[in-house]
Amino acid sequence: MRGKKLAALVGVALAVAVSGCGGESSEREYALPETFCGFEVPPNLYEPLFPAGKELTVGGEFSHDLASLLSDTCSYRVDGEPVVVSDGSPAELFEHYLRDEELSQSLDDGRQVEGRFDAQVWPDLGLVRVPCVVPSGSSSFIETLTLGVRAPAIDGDDQRRILGELVQSYMTAVAEFLPCEESGG
Repeated sequence: MRGKKLAALVGVALAVAVSGCGGESSEREYALPETFCGFEVPPNLYEPLFPAGKELTVGGEFSHDLASLLSDTCSYRVDGEPVVVSDGSPAELFEHYLRDEELSQSLDDGRQVEGRFDAQVWPDLGLVRVPCVVPSGSSSFIETLTLGVRAPAIDGDDQRRILGELVQSYMTAVAEFLPCEESGG
């Protein structure tokens, strides 16, 4: 009997010691960004993309102007690892965005997302676009704004849903600031 108690105590002590070891945090010890890339998006839509970890580093957010959306990149890292990257493009078609950004996703593997804007998702990428004719003198310098959101794939179907909801809400927030003469918003 005494041997069984001792073995049980040793087993419990080993389990506690093993679970207490390890360098990775199993909880999110950092605060989520208050905005998504500088735009008001409900945090519950981007929260699933941010993993457990200790430190969040913001690598830039967009200003509320078209030039920033077309030239800057918004990125977030957790404990030094990239978790979310977003950028804008004047690409009129999703296949042009994939080509211009040198991404490996096949257009055929993407899934359309229901919503206000034309959007397509993959397990690690969400794209959304809006027609946006912006005058620059007598001609417009873009006709479409495409936003991309890249995140490491965690679970194919669930992440597609997460990215789909996120890019629709993200473009809704961005469209409020676009100086479009015509837009699909």
